[in-house]
Amino acid sequence: MTHRAILRADGRQDIPLNQNLTTIGHGGCDIVLDADGTAALHAIVEFSSENNCYVLRDLSTEQGTFVNDRRLQAGSPARLSHGDRLRFGERQNGNYQLLVERSGAVATSASSPGPASSSSPALFRSRPPPLPTMTPQQPQSFPTVRLGRPTSAGPQIPGRRSASSSAAAAAASAAAASGSEQRLSAVQFDLHCLQTEAAQRAAQMEELRRRLAASEADSRQRLGALEAEVAAKEAEVSELRRELGRGPVDGELRELDRLRKDAGIAGGLLTQMQRDMTGKDATITRLAREIETLKDTIKTKDQRITSLTTKTPADAKAEAEARQVRERELANLRARLRDAEARSEARDAAARDLRAGLDAAH
Repeated sequence: MTHRAILRADGRQDIPLNQNLTTIGHGGCDIVLDADGTAALHAIVEFSSENNCYVLRDLSTEQGTFVNDRRLQAGSPARLSHGDRLRFGERQNGNYQLLVERSGAVATSASSPGPASSSSPALFRSRPPPLPTMTPQQPQSFPTVRLGRPTSAGPQIPGRRSASSSAAAAAASAAAASGSEQRLSAVQFDLHCLQTEAAQRAAQMEELRRRLAASEADSRQRLGALEAEVAAKEAEVSELRRELGRGPVDGELRELDRLRKDAGIAGGLLTQMQRDMTGKDATITRLAREIETLKDTIKTKDQRITSLTTKTPADAKAEAEARQVRERELANLRARLRDAEARSEARDAAARDLRAGLDAAH
């Protein structure tokens, strides 16, 4: 069944979703939100082929993501239905209605669960290339039923037994390979989540750097103005000192005290700005350490994926070889049992013949 979905912004603008995965945020995403309270990478919408529906996931944002005015738990997936109203960030950003098309028929928006928000949503910009989806699938286990062979059925035909054993071995190998693929898919999904979080932290650090650069430029400008003002005040103080002997002393001393107070206030402002700059530098250093930690975690996940990819075929081959050895041993034991039964029957026949001869002799 084909599927296509769009986000409708208050019935005025339709934004198509990607087939597999759509990222939403205010920078470098498939759908870019120019709105307050949205993170650089705010949420993702992906299509779950297992459940045949779209799934929305909030990426631990501060303002949150809402479905029908209910906030999603950070990191937990939420199934979406046709007509659901989505909101990203603050309430004034507005709602976006999900419309899903299946098998060529587009459902109308009349079946939506509630009225659309009256606030105007932010404008969207689309980015063409979609990201690959890595949705983990839950492994399914089925019980194995073994049926016994009745004793009245006679000896089993070797060729038929060998064929059924080969089919069972092939089914077991396929089940083992499916479990390994499911574990690999789960690890790949965890890796994708870590990469997404690392990209979000990197975007936050870039935003802090931009703000710090703007703050530094403003601080330098204010510092230059304060230095010019201090120089002017010092010139006035020097001029007043030269005029001390020619005019009233009390008024000039008061003016000198005022100038000293102004200079002290300017020095305090300068010290406060220096403390603010030091705090921002510490924040940038902490974010850099967190990004390095995430990179190490991603590297560990990559090594686990490589180990699983290399180990799975070797384990399946070793298990198949062990099964073949057991089957050959079982066939040898059955052949030896048949030989023993034949020899026993021959001895019984010889004993019967001997008794018959003895009875005839008497």
